[in-house]
Amino acid sequence: MTEDFLHFIWKFSLFQDFKLTTTTEQPITIIYPGIHNPNSGPDFLEAKIKIGERMWFGHVEIHIRASDWLKHGHQNDLAYDQVILHAVFDPDKEIYLRSPGDLPVLDLSRFLKQSYHDKYRDLSENLTTIACSNSISQVRPITMAHWLDRLAVHRCDRKSKFILQRVEDNQGDWRLTLYQALGIAFGFKVNAHAFSFLTESLPLRIIEHHKDSRFQIEALLFGQAGFLEGDISDGYPLALQNEYAFLRKKFGLYPQKQAIWKRSRMRPPNFPELRLAQLAAVLHNVDKLFRVMSEGCSASDLWVLLKTDVPGYWNTHSRIDRPCKPRNAVIGVSSIETIVINTLVPYLFAFGSYRGDVESREQALSLLMSVQPESNKITREWKQYNILALNAMESQALLELRNEFCANKKCLNCMVGVELLKN
Repeated sequence: MTEDFLHFIWKFSLFQDFKLTTTTEQPITIIYPGIHNPNSGPDFLEAKIKIGERMWFGHVEIHIRASDWLKHGHQNDLAYDQVILHAVFDPDKEIYLRSPGDLPVLDLSRFLKQSYHDKYRDLSENLTTIACSNSISQVRPITMAHWLDRLAVHRCDRKSKFILQRVEDNQGDWRLTLYQALGIAFGFKVNAHAFSFLTESLPLRIIEHHKDSRFQIEALLFGQAGFLEGDISDGYPLALQNEYAFLRKKFGLYPQKQAIWKRSRMRPPNFPELRLAQLAAVLHNVDKLFRVMSEGCSASDLWVLLKTDVPGYWNTHSRIDRPCKPRNAVIGVSSIETIVINTLVPYLFAFGSYRGDVESREQALSLLMSVQPESNKITREWKQYNILALNAMESQALLELRNEFCANKKCLNCMVGVELLKN
């Protein structure tokens, strides 16, 4: 038996006999069970309960054993003075507020329906990550759809907190935050730290000072990344090296070490040099990107700004002075979708949250709906149980469900788990 399960039973009034009574046989009628409180203080707030002939308004505290009241020190906490009912599985000790008998007690063990606990035990003891995998097909489609919508919002809100923290660190500078977020995005996990370090070492004001010249932006990025150190043979990177030498002296820049960049088990299209060239192309249009992000944007707007050409040199080189088989070095669709999903959507959602702008938050969700669903280990796992994502909003929701609820066995906080337990 767990307190979480008892909270679940109380929240949904899942008792085998609705003629509840206190341990002194006074009838109990639950008018309103109260607001579930996940924080400190009583478990359910502002409940409305009729006990005997009297109507009570106040809080409800739930324990496995009545003596847990003392164990948790509630007798010394004024927040519990307004408790009107103590619901316990084992009334092993009399508890009172000021004098014996002044705190009604509900013995939950007398009214629990065993089938609910059996279902809960089956879920909580299931060793598979998705504990309800054998019964999830019984969940109504409308329940699943509603839950995925809520999970998508939950995930956007959680991911946007990183952006909001950056904005706070940057003293409210949203342009700088977008610049830093884009840097991390083009690192695509493996080189995210290196790209983050790069944008920290190369102030946005310098990029903006040279925003009309993609060549100079590229020289700044490659130079600060440490890729223009040493001898260079090819004409284009040699020109970048010469330009960076001038800009480095002008702005007092110090390049980072090449050793920070990773290529192990990486395909050439993901090499940091190519990603830097693609980032330079985007930063060349950073004014337009910031404008569409702050004034309203569609997926097509972002695609135009992100899918920009890079210098022809990178069509035949994956690294400086190292030719490769010719291919199109323009950023691919899947990479753009990854940036939109993991960077621009959280940024837009955070922007809306910061300003109290519901429209921006809804635009962020609309962007997700316009992007193809992700294909990864987790979405393929859901596919085994015939749970298919129709767009990126749903695939993000399934990631949130799997990682935040299923992996942590939060079945009692999940609409899927609640429906399976109740029915």
